[in-house]
Amino acid sequence: MKQKRSIAKNQYWLSLLLLVGCLGSLVVASSHVRTRWDLTAHGEYSLAPVTASLLGKLEDRLQIKLYFNRDLEGAESLLPLRVVLEDLLDEVQVEGGGLVSLETVDPTQDFATGTEAERLGISAIQVPMQNSGGNRMLNIWQGLEMRYQGRTEVIPFLVPSEFEFAFASRLGNLMREERPTIGIFSREPAAGPQIPGVPVPVPEGREFEELRQTLGQRYSVRDLQPLAENAWEGLAAVIVGRPQNVTVEELATLRQYLADGGRVVVLYDHHLTDLQTMARSPIETGLDAWLGELGVVVNRELIWSDQGFPFSITPQTVEMPDGRLAQVPRSANYGLWPILTEESIANGPAVVAALNNLLFPWAHPVRLHQVPNRLSAEVLLETSATARLLPSDVPVGPTLENLEKLRAQALQGGPQQTAPLAVSLTGPFAVEGPAGQLVVVGDADVFANFVYDVLPSAGNRDLAANLFDWVCQDELLINLRTRGSGPQRIRNFFQESVEDQGGIRQGLTRDELEAIDAVARSHDRTMRRAIAWANVLGPLLILGLLA
Repeated sequence: MKQKRSIAKNQYWLSLLLLVGCLGSLVVASSHVRTRWDLTAHGEYSLAPVTASLLGKLEDRLQIKLYFNRDLEGAESLLPLRVVLEDLLDEVQVEGGGLVSLETVDPTQDFATGTEAERLGISAIQVPMQNSGGNRMLNIWQGLEMRYQGRTEVIPFLVPSEFEFAFASRLGNLMREERPTIGIFSREPAAGPQIPGVPVPVPEGREFEELRQTLGQRYSVRDLQPLAENAWEGLAAVIVGRPQNVTVEELATLRQYLADGGRVVVLYDHHLTDLQTMARSPIETGLDAWLGELGVVVNRELIWSDQGFPFSITPQTVEMPDGRLAQVPRSANYGLWPILTEESIANGPAVVAALNNLLFPWAHPVRLHQVPNRLSAEVLLETSATARLLPSDVPVGPTLENLEKLRAQALQGGPQQTAPLAVSLTGPFAVEGPAGQLVVVGDADVFANFVYDVLPSAGNRDLAANLFDWVCQDELLINLRTRGSGPQRIRNFFQESVEDQGGIRQGLTRDELEAIDAVARSHDRTMRRAIAWANVLGPLLILGLLA
């Protein structure tokens, strides 16, 4: 009996020793294998396939210099974001297969490093901090320099949610010998000659300068003045900004460019509005007949929306309890400047997905009617179903009296509806020709300079970047820009239970309503507890199974 116990005991210790040996061997072997699981819904903590593909095409060393200040005393809340950025850069090094080198420097520790960073366009962002010594400003350095085959790209400030798009787009630029070029044809005054190191003032009336700067981060931008046939050569896309009196020759050149497979974005308007006086002057575009042949009609009516820009109006004077008079700020809905929120464009195509807060001043609806069979048509943007139409000749002054009149006129003008703001035609614009693309936006002011001044939070810059990435066939970059930015819905277990029980209906007694409520609360509590215990026991169970 004792001998059997001794044998069983020896077998027990031998089995335990073998188990420890197996686990030790597994740990040693796994240290040489790099495995990482990203269980987030959109893979937010790992590189997308398009980024990995770009890194796999490297033919030379990519040098990355990260400008980080390690002292974050008073701003410790930034440390988790720093960890995410460093993890993503580690992923970049691994995917680069030895062709990516990463160097981290601290500009606060070396004056020469700080000077070099500022020369590159990387500067610190000052964050107010408060400690026992009082208020102070902390400089946060978080920029990146990328060098490849003698070319340089810079990300002035890294944000984890935007890192991969910023990195991949700049890496794509580095791997091209030349940036793609976008041409702009408009009646704006020409810019002065560029002098290195000397800022050139923007001429008055050059209304798309902010658009040029936005596109200049990814593309070369060229003014097409005059519009000649040879001006189209080598262009990835062409912008026709607020067309005015387009001549027969210019239209023929435009049509030929599309027939050859070109890509054109028309920012269309029927009127030009003076921002100082709000006076409107009509525009003859010269494109109406041609667009009509393609099945695109830009109506002259103006769109009015109850979701408009909150325009500041004359303050109200009120008497205070002590007899003093005070000015109370007021604002009114300027429905002629519709704002598109996430809800109204959530189901749109990829080019507008995850955008928000888009401002469309004095916009016109763009209708599709009898589009030629060889072309495929798509509505890119439209208002919510609260829009109405107003005649094009209404006064547009943002006074309270005028806005009340406009709203009353809009209510009498017809039922609420959605109004398309931008459409796209894709296909051969000439018989048996290559496929081209034409995008028509019923509002030239959507990318005008003043939009970014009146509404700094407007998503119009992102719309411009998305639109031209899409037109220039960089759709994968659009997916990078919007990855992880969609709304994450939290299940409402209480409401689900109520609906499973038939919902709250008329005719239910008090006791029946209380019974439905009790069942729903019990279900909600049970599901929350199950999720909590799964979070606690799940990892332990997985580790046990792996062991």
